[in-house]
Amino acid sequence: MEQQKIYSKLLILWIGLVINAGGVLLSDYALPMLIGSIISFVGILYAMAALRSVAPRFEKAFLHQIVSVVLTLVALAVLAYSSYRGNLSAFALNMLSLCMMIGSIFSLLADYNLFWGLDELILSRGYPFPARRIRWCFYLVLLGSLAASTVALFDGEGMIATMLVALAFAVARLVLLFQYMRAVKTREDNPLNEL
Repeated sequence: MEQQKIYSKLLILWIGLVINAGGVLLSDYALPMLIGSIISFVGILYAMAALRSVAPRFEKAFLHQIVSVVLTLVALAVLAYSSYRGNLSAFALNMLSLCMMIGSIFSLLADYNLFWGLDELILSRGYPFPARRIRWCFYLVLLGSLAASTVALFDGEGMIATMLVALAFAVARLVLLFQYMRAVKTREDNPLNEL
């Protein structure tokens, strides 16, 4: 039985992550950032949905990402309703914080399952890529959040340094995923050849 090719799905995922990383640069512009976030979410969800049939971990990643998106939409609805009413009550603020926190946890679970699933494919499909290296895409999310938070804590009012730190980790993640994608493409273009 021929293995399902995943390069095109990974390319859509990568483009979604590029747009998401670009949102860091647009953080001062609400409408372009919102449009970019929507396009990014749609691309990432589409890619994860397409990968679901490849491995069980991708199914988990997709389901966790759906929960994360739903919770983010609930938080945005609470924020929009509170803005419409003209005040943000303590209940609305708590609901907003809770939805965003739980949504972030589910997003991390989605990333974990996605990148561990990609790692499992390295040996089973013979991708010319070092085992466990793709897992760093997950670690970089954690390290990037920690580093950006630390810089924001000490930088205070200047958000440029925080944005640059977050962008540096996002770019490192994109480069690593791109290298993995090249290995996948190499194997998919030469399935019978020794690499």
